[in-house]
Amino acid sequence: MSKDVKDRLRDMRIGTDSEIETLIHCWVIELVAQHLLSAGPELFWRPFYNTPLVPMLRARAHEQVVWVYAWLCGSALCKSCHPTGKKQSSCTKVRCDKPLTDGTTLRGLDHLKNHRDVVGHPLTHQLDRAAVRKFVADKRDRRDLRPAVLWDVHRSIVDAQIAAGDVATVLDVKFGPNETQVLDSILRLCLKPDVPPPIPDAAMPDFMAKIWEKGRVEFEKYPDGQLPPKTDAERKAIWEKMKGAWAASR
Repeated sequence: MSKDVKDRLRDMRIGTDSEIETLIHCWVIELVAQHLLSAGPELFWRPFYNTPLVPMLRARAHEQVVWVYAWLCGSALCKSCHPTGKKQSSCTKVRCDKPLTDGTTLRGLDHLKNHRDVVGHPLTHQLDRAAVRKFVADKRDRRDLRPAVLWDVHRSIVDAQIAAGDVATVLDVKFGPNETQVLDSILRLCLKPDVPPPIPDAAMPDFMAKIWEKGRVEFEKYPDGQLPPKTDAERKAIWEKMKGAWAASR
């Protein structure tokens, strides 16, 4: 494989590793909060998603989706061609007006494009591609496990690097003070007065890491993010459980 392709694969990693890790952090923080609310609803006076920090967390996750797609699939003209608005026939720069993914085949980019469009254009009438309209009609924008799609794109880049002869491994996602403090702040905004945090600060990173280990198995089982659809009875049971948890937390 050419040196240019190897260099572009390395650039893909440089531009997406931290963004994908951030997206996973956001997902795990919400997942742990949801788990604790379900396990001990009597400890909380309101659901975690009604705290002001959660919309900020979700906005951060949406930003990563847009960024990763733009970094991998966006294109730009070189400095010489930019003033003209198109690549000139005399231009010899290989990357001019070509995305980083040009010449490579990565999994998950079509799914990622649909998620990017929905995040960037939340009003349905703004979506002008037939594929993304069907994506929304099938409710995949709400039901798909979005971080799984990003994780599959990441693993695909790693696979391409290995195929190109480079030494590469998948992200070793870590959880530290930044993530635990955000989760701790969300929980403290939800817990009833005088109720201590259900997980000690020292144990929080390990607990989050274990949640990620389980989540990663699910990501790799459903790389397109399409979890098996729930039956009407399962959806009703979930709804009743949510109502019960809310009533118990009042």
